[in-house]
Amino acid sequence: MQMKDVIRQKRRERGLTQEQVAERLGVSAPAVNKWESGASYPDITLLSALARLLETDLNELFCFRENLTKEEITGYANEIGEIARKDGVEKAMELVRERIREISVLRRTSISDGRHGAGHECSVYGAGRRT
Repeated sequence: MQMKDVIRQKRRERGLTQEQVAERLGVSAPAVNKWESGASYPDITLLSALARLLETDLNELFCFRENLTKEEITGYANEIGEIARKDGVEKAMELVRERIREISVLRRTSISDGRHGAGHECSVYGAGRRT
């Protein structure tokens, strides 16, 4: 899930229209529509107010979580197995080390240090993925 999906889902869960969100944040309804379509992102000065309005926090808005989902773990295992079969165990181990570094960085990173960009996806699996 991406930020656009979190905004849409939380807005709907709260029974708010795009127009109501726009009015409460002092922006236009088309701006909220663009956030939910992924065409643009909320201004950084609106993020705290948006999170409060949607009854969430910035970590959830930015899709930050500590632990991998079962789907992400399965995806990693499948990807590593495929690399091992195709390119050998050493290449697969390189990928394992790379994924461990990525996960370690995400766990150390928090919203307050500014490393999460607006395009950050909730899913860790697939980031920097080899094809």
